[in-house]
Amino acid sequence: MKQMRHIVFATDNNYVQHLGVTLRSLLENNKDETFVIHIFSNGVTRKSKEQLEEISVGGKCHIEFLDVEDSVFDKVITGRWGKAMYYRLLIPELIDEEKVLYLDVDIVVNGPIDTLYDMNIDAEYIAAVEDIWSDQVRKKSLKMHPDARYFNSGVMLINVKKWRDDSLADQIREFLTSHHEMLGSPDQDALNAIINGRWKRLPLKYNQYDKHTGKDKKAFEASFSAKELSEAETSPVIIHYVGGRKPWHYRSEHPRKMLYWKYLEMTPFRQYQPNDMNLRNFISKNTPGILKNPLRYLKRS
Repeated sequence: MKQMRHIVFATDNNYVQHLGVTLRSLLENNKDETFVIHIFSNGVTRKSKEQLEEISVGGKCHIEFLDVEDSVFDKVITGRWGKAMYYRLLIPELIDEEKVLYLDVDIVVNGPIDTLYDMNIDAEYIAAVEDIWSDQVRKKSLKMHPDARYFNSGVMLINVKKWRDDSLADQIREFLTSHHEMLGSPDQDALNAIINGRWKRLPLKYNQYDKHTGKDKKAFEASFSAKELSEAETSPVIIHYVGGRKPWHYRSEHPRKMLYWKYLEMTPFRQYQPNDMNLRNFISKNTPGILKNPLRYLKRS
C-alpha cells in the first residue's frame, strides 16, 4: 500500500486561483498517489473553497481547510506579501504528521513527487533547494555559519516531528519579531537564520526557480552540477515562478509560463484574463527593443 502524501499550502483569497493551478498540476502528474491537502488560510470565501474542492473531484485527494487565526503574526513585518507567507510556521501545531511537503502557490508541479517525498530527512529540519541569489548576500547579515547554505523556502520537505520537538517554529517567530530590521524576505530569512545550515540539499529540478542559461549560467554552475542543471532544464519536477512578474501577468516572459495557462484551463478559474492586459502594455511587450531604446543599441555597435 502506498504512503499517504501530506501536502501543505498557505493562501489568502487573492491567491486562490493560483493555488488551484498548483493543485491541478499536482494531481495531473501524480495520478497514482493519494493526497491529503492541508490548506492554511484566512479570509478564503466559501465559493473559493468550493472551487478548490471541484478541482480535487476525480482524484485520490482529500482537502482539509484550516482557518488560521493570524493575529499571532500581528507583530511581524508583512509588507507587500501579507501574513499568509507565515502560516506554514503553524504546521507543527496544526498537523499531526511526522513529515509534510510544503509548496508555495506560484508553482506548477511538472512530474511525480514520490521520490522527493520519500527522502529520508530524519536528521534534518527540511530538504530544500539552494537559493543562489541570496546565499552570499543574506548569510552575513543574518549571522549564519560561514559554511551554511541559504535555501529557497518555496518548496520544503519538512520534518514536522523535529520542528515540534525542538520548538523550531517558536524560535522562528521570535526571530521575526526581534530582528525585523534586517529581513529582506522576512519568512525565508528567518527560516534560514534559525535552521542555519541544518537542512538537506535537493537537486534544482525540485524547485526550478529561474533561468539558468544565458547571463545567469555562471552563477548556477557555481552551485549546481552539470547533471542537476541538465535535469532542471529538460525535466523539472517543480517549477517555481519567483519574482514580481508572474505567468498570470500579461507581460510575463517566463519560458514556461504556458504551463500555468495549461493547468488553469483545467480549473474553474479558466475565464481569467490578465488585469495588466491593456494597450500600453501591449505596445511595450510587442515593440522590438531597438525601437524602445535605440541609443542603447547604438552604443553596442
